[in-house]
Parts: sequence; C-alpha cells; structure tokens
Amino acid sequence: MNISKETLEIIEQIRSMKKIIIYGAKEKGKNMLSACLNIGWGGNIEVVVTKLEQELQIDSLIGSIEVKEIKDIIIEKDTFVFVCTQENYHVEITKVLLDLGINIKNIFYPSTKLILELKKYAIFYQLKTINLDLNLLKGFSPDEVISLFYLWEPEEEWNFKSINLKMVDYLKKALIYGHTSRI
Repeated sequence: MNISKETLEIIEQIRSMKKIIIYGAKEKGKNMLSACLNIGWGGNIEVVVTKLEQELQIDSLIGSIEVKEIKDIIIEKDTFVFVCTQENYHVEITKVLLDLGINIKNIFYPSTKLILELKKYAIFYQLKTINLDLNLLKGFSPDEVISLFYLWEPEEEWNFKSINLKMVDYLKKALIYGHTSRI
C-alpha cells in the first residue's frame, strides 16, 4: 500500500499520544474519527463541536461517541487535536485551544486527501488484524475492495474464511461477465 510520508508521520503522532480531540462533528470530523478509531491506536478520543454543531452526535460502526463542548473536555499533556471545521473557524478555534494549554505543535488541520489516506490505511490495518492475505486484494481498485464489504449480511461472520469466500465468489463472477481488466 502506497502511503505518503505526511500520512505515516500523522499515524506515528497519533500513536504517540494519550488523547485525541477531533474538533468538528460534520462529515470531515466523522471521517477523521473513523480513521482514528481503526488504525490500531488504543488511546482516548473525544469529539468537540462549534456552537453551530451542538446538536450533533457521531454514530460510528464501533459505537457512539459523545459530542462535547470545548468547555467540557479535559486537556492532558499528550493531547493531539484535529481541527475538522470550515477554514473560516480555524483562527478562532486555534486561539481557544492555545488558551486551554494545547501546544501549537499538537494542533493539526487535516486535508480531505490526508483523511482519505488515513481511512485507506485503517482499512488495510483492520484486514491485517484478521490475517487476510493482502495478495487477494491485488488487481482490485480501492473502490472495488470497499464495495466487497457491502456484500455481507448483518448476521454473517466477518472472518478470514468468509472474506476469502466472498472474494473468490466475486472473482468468479468477474471472470464470467468479462470484468477481468484489473484482475
């Protein structure tokens, strides 16, 4: 998997922290939360919102994360903040975070591209944790790989055998219907 140096540095930074705060609960914040929850990091994550977002709650595949106001969070020494809001709020949010004692080096404004790379890394990290032979994925585009996961029914077991069977079935269908350009 091809991951940029910037993304690898962010992953290492996340893993070195005790706590991550995601500032913003809209789409960008949800995607950042999903990536952080799935990259193999076991620290504490909190989501804080702007005044405009106070009614929001983030539901993820892993569970529900309570959304808080900035005044309700506890800042620890090793806290990293991802500001996932519109750019016109960045200056105001940065001032608030600095006043709370967060080191400027621990405040980051992730781009959509970076978040997408983190999510791709998280998917492959999770596949490795179930001992999936990643060679099975060669020849598939990222969209095709992700679409395979929509083949599961809720009651089906997610394990190596079931993933392998689903992929073999997908390959057979692709060969039958002539979709072999990337296989």
